[in-house]
Amino acid sequence: MEGVVAQRGGELVGYLLGERLISPWMGRTGWLRLTGHAATDLELYRDLYAELAARWVADGIFDHYVMVAAGHRALLDVWFDLGFGKQQAYAFLPLTDYAPDFPVPSDIEVRRATPDDRDAVRSIGDTIARYQMGSPVFAPTPPEIIEEDIRNGMVELIEDDEWMLWLALKGGQVVGYQGYVVEEADDTNLLSIPGAVELSIAGTAAHARGLGVGRALTRHGLLHARDAGYAICLTDWRTTNLLSSRFWPRSGFVPVVYRLTRHIDPRITWAAR
Repeated sequence: MEGVVAQRGGELVGYLLGERLISPWMGRTGWLRLTGHAATDLELYRDLYAELAARWVADGIFDHYVMVAAGHRALLDVWFDLGFGKQQAYAFLPLTDYAPDFPVPSDIEVRRATPDDRDAVRSIGDTIARYQMGSPVFAPTPPEIIEEDIRNGMVELIEDDEWMLWLALKGGQVVGYQGYVVEEADDTNLLSIPGAVELSIAGTAAHARGLGVGRALTRHGLLHARDAGYAICLTDWRTTNLLSSRFWPRSGFVPVVYRLTRHIDPRITWAAR
């Protein structure tokens, strides 16, 4: 962790607390979580970020991320003025009174995945990654990540007691999936809510989109979560993912947090000498 502070008359009036992350998937990145920023005057954000960003760029960190409450329009505008744009939406859906009224096709079966589904789950497990490499998302996922982390990871969820992996079948063939996991309490993550369940993964095979697969899975998964006593469901999606950004709000999810991102042109490291 590293940070910068703003003081006025010896009093703290603002801060940014950032985190550097390095991964083979996302590269060198700098992050500001929900708890990692605050200021008494929104204009201070611009000066605080200018200081922190200079450090990051000097160390080769050109991709910057910040989490901002969706309802704080004025703060979102500050970050937009600093060159950031929306990348990811995080949304909640109350489950206590959840009573879906949308139709579900009768020819789609939804059931929990079993060990006998390993091959089918592996074959469909990269659905999200493949779709999001296309336009207008353009989110690259290296082949080794797809094979080792995504496909193998999906298969492991089948026998993971902390997960509920639902499959949708049409004509006896697996055409979609949704995976739910219980949210763990975390004082550093304001999106972590006791009594909540996370709809962490969801995908529909390309040839089965538009046939009601997502509706069938969502209805089944959320009703099961409601009946199991969970009060809230959390999910998230890329805002440039046209399917997800339309489907989830229509299903009742309301964005509460946005992840914003800014990419700095790395040529600045030599152009400004």
